[in-house]
Formats: sequence, structure tokens, C-alpha cells
Amino acid sequence: MTSVSSSSDPLASLLSSLGSLGAGSSGSSGSTSSGSATGGLISAPGIGSGLNVDSIVSQLVNAEIQPAQNQINSQQASISAQTSALGTLKSLLSSLQTSLSTLADGSAFTQYTATSSDTNAFSATAGASAMPGSYQIQVQQLAAPQKLTSAAYASGAAVGTGTLTLSVGSQSININIDSTNDTLAGISAAINGASGNPGITATIVHATDGDHLVLTSTQTGVANAFSISESGGNGGLSALTWDASTASGNLTLQSAAADAKVNIDGFTTTSSTNVMSGAIDGITLNLSGLTPSGQTDTLTVGNDVNSMQTVVQGFVTAYNNYVQGAAQLASYDPTSNTAGPLLGDSTLSNIMSALAMTLSGSAGSNAAGGPRTLAAIGITLQADGTLQLNSSTLDNMLGADPSQVAALFGGTSGYASQLNNLLNGYLQSGGLLDIRNQSLNAQSQQLAQQQTQLNQRQQAIQAQYMAEFTQLDVTMAKMNQTSSFLTSQLAMLPNVSQSNGNKS
Repeated sequence: MTSVSSSSDPLASLLSSLGSLGAGSSGSSGSTSSGSATGGLISAPGIGSGLNVDSIVSQLVNAEIQPAQNQINSQQASISAQTSALGTLKSLLSSLQTSLSTLADGSAFTQYTATSSDTNAFSATAGASAMPGSYQIQVQQLAAPQKLTSAAYASGAAVGTGTLTLSVGSQSININIDSTNDTLAGISAAINGASGNPGITATIVHATDGDHLVLTSTQTGVANAFSISESGGNGGLSALTWDASTASGNLTLQSAAADAKVNIDGFTTTSSTNVMSGAIDGITLNLSGLTPSGQTDTLTVGNDVNSMQTVVQGFVTAYNNYVQGAAQLASYDPTSNTAGPLLGDSTLSNIMSALAMTLSGSAGSNAAGGPRTLAAIGITLQADGTLQLNSSTLDNMLGADPSQVAALFGGTSGYASQLNNLLNGYLQSGGLLDIRNQSLNAQSQQLAQQQTQLNQRQQAIQAQYMAEFTQLDVTMAKMNQTSSFLTSQLAMLPNVSQSNGNKS
């Protein structure tokens, strides 16, 4: 038999190659940056092993992190919902407090109507100091502004030069007229554009006989009558002079300045304008025409019950909006198992209890016989916590004596004052709602810190898993390489055996 050297024996070559592979694998495992096939596999996790390393690591990290993340998310959502709900509650309580303002100071019940029997002659408004009653009124004269007109001039004709002095009471102004503005148009523009004009407007009327300068006081009343004098120049401006004290001059008086004159219950009073205030306490007369001769008009002042009731109704509506809004915030729906953001909240419970208790008790400082409860004026507390207003009962109370209703709400012991004190404690800076919001903000900041810590933990866990799976990937890549080599070499064994047989 012919002998075969180890260098030409395939089996020996296989065994030698396996030894070399083991040595090469051992040497290459220490580096991940070489240009070898093994190094290339390590640089992209999963390529050597066929595993989706990124997905596996992500799932493992989520499995550890997600429970804590869900807890943080749930707590943050709860805090956000509570913060928003407290904002809604604060808005409702603020609206309620606003509705109490005129009830607390009593101004809601000092509203009056003023009715004229002849609105062609006058109308009237009543303020808080008015008193119910009736007055006999005769408008004898309306306030009017002074109006003067010049003689006719041809269009563009020169009037004269010099200085025009315009005076209203103690105020006066000098206007220089020269050859550049000595026409009616120039004089009109100079008067209207003068700085410090004491209250005179100028315009031009173009008539069939020529142009006329029209001068009018900007204010009504005798005190606002104006005078015009001239000096210097060529003397032509003398045609535009007028003396208010003597009602004479070279201009034509179209209408004299006049004060309004009104007879009230036989007494005469005057005013420089057609808006007459102070002639009757709390009443403003707006004059628009003369009372026909022989006629006397009537001014009737009464309690404005409708306005008073509107204010009270505004309070009832604001309170009901608060009750219904608060109930929604603390609601629970058993069908959907959905709870309101303030369900079981002690802050909301305390507020609802305190306000309801205040309104169910007595208030005010009315003398014997006066109302001391809301029910006495037609406002009743319902089973659902809302208020119901009986308009007829309230209307009768206001019509009879609004001061008694005012006493029920106003003063230190009135409902409005009591509610205001409570609401201030809830709404003001440092109040109950402010403190609650500060607590929620602190909790939110703590959750933010927990989130930061959780993010850091997630990064550490991800790095750990990635390192472990990268090592696994390298190991499996080596094993796959070895397996492939063995498979290819073992596939050659039949050929080796046949070759040996032939040689034998």
C-alpha cells in the first residue's frame, strides 16, 4: 500500500484547519474594529446571528420601564385634570362673586325710572340719589348758540386786512389777516385753524346775492356768546365786528345765545345746555322741545323694579351655574365608570358645603317683619343644590320696599357680604384654591424628577442589554462560521475515503 503524507491527506488538512479556526476565533474575539468578517458582524448587531437585536432590546427595556412610566403618566394626567378642574371652579366662583358686587353695596336697589308724559318736550334719567315722586314740568326755552352772519361779498372779493380779536367770556385770540387771506374763505380758514380758538366756528353760505360768512358759537348758553373786534389794517374788517354785551355791531344776529329755561312745580330754573342736571336731585332732564302753551307735562320717578329683579336673577343664575359646574367636576358615571376630576375632593366638598350652609341660614339686619331668609323674597334652595326664583314674590317685595331686600343682601350680615367673605378666602392670592394649585405644582415637579431618573435608568438598561446581545451576536456569528466550515469539510469526506480506497 502506498503511504500518504499528512500534507496531502484531506482529513489531516481538515483537522489542521479546525485547529487554526479555533486559534483565529480566539484571537479575533478581543477586537470589534478589525476588517475581518467577524469584526464586521459585531458593528451591526443581529447581522451575524440573524436576530433582530434592536427589537429584542427594545421589548426587554419596555418590559422593565413601562410599568413605572405608566404610573408617572397616570399621575401626571390626574394632576393636569385636577389643575384644569380647579381653574374651571375658580372661574365659576369668580362669576358668582361678580354677581354679588351691586347686591353687597346696595346700588342694585337704588335704581329708578324717570318717565316723561311728553317726550317731544323732554326725556329724563334717574340716578341713585333720586326719590320716587312726580313733578310738573314746562319747558319754556331751549338753550341755543349765538350765530352771526356777514353781508354779501362777491366770490373771492377782498374783505380787509388787520387783526380780528375773537372773545368768549374771559378768553380771546388775535387773528392776523393780510393780503394772503383777506377773502371770506381765507378769514374762515384762519378762524377755524387758529390755535386757542375760544369756541367759534366759521363757514360760508353761498347765496344768490353773494357769499356770507357765518360765525357760530360751539357751545350753547348766554355765557358762551362771543364778540369780534378789529384793529389796524385798511379798516375793511370793521364789517365783521360784534359786541355781545350790547348785541350790536356790523354783523347780523341770526340767533342769540340763550339758556334753557324750565318751570318745575312752579319754580323756574335755567341751564346753559339742554341737558339739565341738578334741578331735581338725582334727575337729569334732556330737553328737546318747548311745552305747548297752556300745557303742563308730568315727570314720574319710580323704583326700577325690573332692573333690580334682573340683578337678583343674575345672582341666582351665577350660583346655579356654579352648583351645576361643581357637580359635573365631582360626578361619577357608573355606565362608563368615568369619574369627574374632583370626585371625592375635600377642597370642593368644603366649598360646596360652606356656600350651601350660608344660603340656607338667615341673614341681614332687618327690623321685625323684614325678610331674613331668601325664601321670604321668593328664592328657595332645591334638592339638587340650585336656587329657584319666584319672580312674582320678588316683584312684590321690590315694589313695596326695595330697601328691605337691600338689607337682606347688604351690610356686614347680609347674604352678599357673607358669600363675599367666603369667596375671598377661596379666590384671593394665598387662598384655598391657590394653596391647592401650589400643592399640585409641587407634585408635578416631583413627577418631572422621577421622569428624569426613569429616563436615565432606561438608558442604562438599554446599554446593558445591547452589550449582552452584541456579545451573543459575536458568539453566534463564530459558531455559524465554524458550522459552515465543518459542513463543507465533512461534505468532502466521501471523496477522501474514495480517494484512499483507490490508492489502496
